[in-house]
Amino acid sequence: SEYLGLILPEYLARINGNWLFLDLIFEKLIEIAKYYDWESIFRASLNKSVTRILREKNRIGLLEKPFADPEKAKRLVGCAAHKETAARLAENSVSLLKNTDLPLKPGEKIFVVCVEPQKLAAAEDSEQCVDMLYKAVKKRFSFAEGTVAALSPTDEEIRSITERAKAFDTIVIGTCNAILYEKQAELANSLLGLKKKVIVAAMDSPYDIEVLKNVKNYICTYGVAAASAKVCADILSDGAQKIIVPPVTINL
Repeated sequence: SEYLGLILPEYLARINGNWLFLDLIFEKLIEIAKYYDWESIFRASLNKSVTRILREKNRIGLLEKPFADPEKAKRLVGCAAHKETAARLAENSVSLLKNTDLPLKPGEKIFVVCVEPQKLAAAEDSEQCVDMLYKAVKKRFSFAEGTVAALSPTDEEIRSITERAKAFDTIVIGTCNAILYEKQAELANSLLGLKKKVIVAAMDSPYDIEVLKNVKNYICTYGVAAASAKVCADILSDGAQKIIVPPVTINL
């Protein structure tokens, strides 16, 4: 580690924007690695980490009582106060960044496409669910219909959803990191290409718009949550929203 401390600053300084010098760093690291017993180092580091975690679990009583008290959890998880806080946070964070067609008219035929979010299963319930955006829109527009698409849909799924969407006046698609999933972006662009009224609700990364074409209506929630989906539905219905400055720079 002392040797690395000496050589890395030197080579990092030499990079100065020229990434070819990274090869020199890798060569040095490979040379140094020959002189270390990495398995022993890894085991020692792992044992140290596990010991620290077990010590902390013992301190707070998790080793003797590993399960939460169901009654206490029921009083805390999803309680009215927490839901109120979540709603207030959503109202003050969800951003309407592009608007051409909002608010939507009550009689419009609306089709909601919900891309299945990541990492939701452990916290899923009747509200925090894969089709939360559709359910929120349905409460505002009773004739709305919806479907759930895979995080990375197949060609057949893209074709089928696009074909079904043709029967509607307005399409709402809730993307989830389309910037990372090429097929998801393909689905969204297929819907955008129908020359219908399309509203994109970026339910996770706000940067999805960078891989989408001709987006005229764009809402960002910065995270998948039922409270944020409700605010999206409110915006679709009211077309009005507080002026929310995005926390990041987005190329619109």
